[in-house]
Amino acid sequence: MQWWESALLIIGIVLVLFVILKLFKVSFKIIWKLIVNALVGGIVLWLLNLIPGVDMPINWLTTILTGLFGIPAVIVIFIVSFIR
Repeated sequence: MQWWESALLIIGIVLVLFVILKLFKVSFKIIWKLIVNALVGGIVLWLLNLIPGVDMPINWLTTILTGLFGIPAVIVIFIVSFIR
């Protein structure tokens, strides 16, 4: 997957999440926190993939997990990627 495909995937998931949360009338503060977590987590996933030998997937599941849980989710995904 090219870097721009990963970036588009992350941005698309963040936008879909924003629309869904707005439909359920979730406060902007919570939405902003999820967006920032998702972007930071996606960037950290992408940066970790630059390390030779590391192959962490950047897909809708990992992006949502990093959006909900932030850097701890990235750490768990990193560990799981070495186990499989």
